[in-house]
Amino acid sequence: MAKDFGNIQFSGKLRPSQVASSSIIRTELESNSKELLIVAPPGSGKTVLGLYVWSDLVRLPTLVLSPNSAIQAQWVERAKELFDLDGRVSEIGTDPKNPGILTSLTYQSVTLPKRGGGELDDSAMELWISSLMDPDPSDGIVEAEDRESAISWIVDLEEKNPEYHSD
Repeated sequence: MAKDFGNIQFSGKLRPSQVASSSIIRTELESNSKELLIVAPPGSGKTVLGLYVWSDLVRLPTLVLSPNSAIQAQWVERAKELFDLDGRVSEIGTDPKNPGILTSLTYQSVTLPKRGGGELDDSAMELWISSLMDPDPSDGIVEAEDRESAISWIVDLEEKNPEYHSD
């Protein structure tokens, strides 16, 4: 797969700390190390270093996981700004359904279950209604005496606390 990577390469200049880190990373990769951990303060160039490792050392399609959408977008922006992408800009993105040579996603996008359409939503609603009519095992309290009351309870929750309802 590496030969399909094209002529993608870093077109900027690394900071001295990034050069030092990349030499350690290169040594680790040459010794077949599969785990690398880079710890550095905000603004120290971790994204650029990671992209350099991707483009010039690893040279394989890569998945980047970020804690939020701002960092997710930062990876794509920096790749487009600082790298000669050899005409493959369209293969760098944030779409989990269309991975490319560099795919940047958030933790949330790979951990939250996807909606299964109407059938799953209907099943979840039926389960919720049923649970409202069953006694709570801890205290024996029943939230709704019948189906109609359970639906009213859910509608009321949605109106008065939409954030909690959507969770």
